[in-house]
Amino acid sequence: MIARQLLDALAYMHLNNVTHRDLKLENLLLARPNDISSVVIADFGLARNAKTARQVFQTQCGTPSYVAPEILLGKPYTPAVDVWSMGVILYTLLIGSFPFAHDDQQTLFRLICSGKMDTAQPEWNHISDEVKDLLRGLLDVNPLTRLTAADALNHTWFTSNLDCSSNDLRKSRLRLHNFADALKLDVRTFQPGDYIVRQGDIGREVFLIRDGTCDVIVTHPDGTSTQIAQRGKGDFIGEMAVAKSDGHIEPNDATRPGKARTASVVASSAVTATVLSRADMQWAVDHDYSLEGELASVVETRRLELQRTGRPSVGL
Repeated sequence: MIARQLLDALAYMHLNNVTHRDLKLENLLLARPNDISSVVIADFGLARNAKTARQVFQTQCGTPSYVAPEILLGKPYTPAVDVWSMGVILYTLLIGSFPFAHDDQQTLFRLICSGKMDTAQPEWNHISDEVKDLLRGLLDVNPLTRLTAADALNHTWFTSNLDCSSNDLRKSRLRLHNFADALKLDVRTFQPGDYIVRQGDIGREVFLIRDGTCDVIVTHPDGTSTQIAQRGKGDFIGEMAVAKSDGHIEPNDATRPGKARTASVVASSAVTATVLSRADMQWAVDHDYSLEGELASVVETRRLELQRTGRPSVGL
């Protein structure tokens, strides 16, 4: 119960661009004596309220045993640091000790940056595989692939949904689906054989597959075609044609012309997809700190796919 309440509070804070930056057991209080269900997050002295979810922080702060690797490494960071701290709290509540512990602070920091939590404690063998998976998702050293608080609330450990492991949640784009539903964006359906995008067309939209599968096909100058990949539920289509070369979408990108798509995408089964304009994508990354990093990662993966065909990776 306490984990769900804390993650729910974090999800609300992060939706409103508030980062606590010093989340720890000492900063959890009970609003009502002896009532664990009344747990609240306290001490917002180091908290910051960003203007948009794109904003990052660089001040090194926090409590050693709870601090995220990116802060220790002096990298710009996002609200993902709170999720790391939540992972430390959950581990500590379950196991009775810290996931990373050492009397020497520099050694402690190296352990944290390695992400190798202590699994040698006997209590580790008495917790479920589902919560172990959740802990690994929260204590992911890569902030781009670390679960968000909103993701974690949909984890198998809370929902009993077997398709909601940490890895499943990373791939599901659930947050973007939720954004799309909230904005009541257009949803289109495609039958097998229908083109979702065509090679050579100027890209102005991104499609997010809700259901079904499709093939990515490159047509070569000699007229021959090669299938280079398959896309399915949770995958983007068309992101390379609307994003910058580094995968980011800037605030003034919504009015810029798109790029020519370098591959076609054809439905191989019945496909349902949400349609997002560049303005929609901009709104989404302005309101969810993890989406821009996700998009950049997807664009890089697509670029590598196209490079293997010998085609320039301009747009898809």
